Amino acid sequence: MSDTPEPESPPHTQATKLPRKVDSNIKPVEPLKGFADYDIWLFKVEATLQQHNLDALIDSTIPRPTPEDPKYEQWYKYSKLVKAWLAYQLAIPMIRAIICTRRRIEFADDYMNLIEQLVLGDPKLAWSKAANMTRSEYENIDHFIVGLKMHVRYSNRVDKRIKPAFAMDILFHEVKDEVKGYVDNMKARLTAKDRDNMTWDTFFQICEEVSAFAYENQTEGAGGGSEKSNDD
Repeated sequence: MSDTPEPESPPHTQATKLPRKVDSNIKPVEPLKGFADYDIWLFKVEATLQQHNLDALIDSTIPRPTPEDPKYEQWYKYSKLVKAWLAYQLAIPMIRAIICTRRRIEFADDYMNLIEQLVLGDPKLAWSKAANMTRSEYENIDHFIVGLKMHVRYSNRVDKRIKPAFAMDILFHEVKDEVKGYVDNMKARLTAKDRDNMTWDTFFQICEEVSAFAYENQTEGAGGGSEKSNDD
């Protein structure tokens, strides 16, 4: 057996899966107007870019290639291309908001971060904004759940970590008046171990069940939760 160590794999970067050639005519999506349609817009943007293997370019959690990387020039070109494409996927109010920031941005991931910040708010306040969401801010339970998912995801992405069990607590506190039977049943069933081991898949499943329970009981409406206490 040879003692020669195996060569290390190159680090995974935004350039790793880039195609050799890209069709500059990337299919457009419906322009982003603001918070209300951000989740749908983001889904369409990611799906469209995935078709071209360009989705990594808008993900700032994936490191950029270094100038020494063989794919650096390719990344440089395509990141600027996707940044320009993103600009055309925004409605006029969003474009004006970006102009008002007076920030000159070259690359797609920074541009995506700016869009997200304009829609969801200051990253420093991400945890607080998620933790203090209220049902009364939203037209119905479904809209509240969408908003909660977006703010939790944003908080976690900027390293203001929210655990699935805490996200569930926020949800239950704010919808308990409308889906009391479901909330009471889940609280009775969940053990401390269940909470500690809760995954995001479980939280998302609970969100779907809350939505279905509310629909079945025709309790959607303008009800809201009261101010959260430390005892909840």
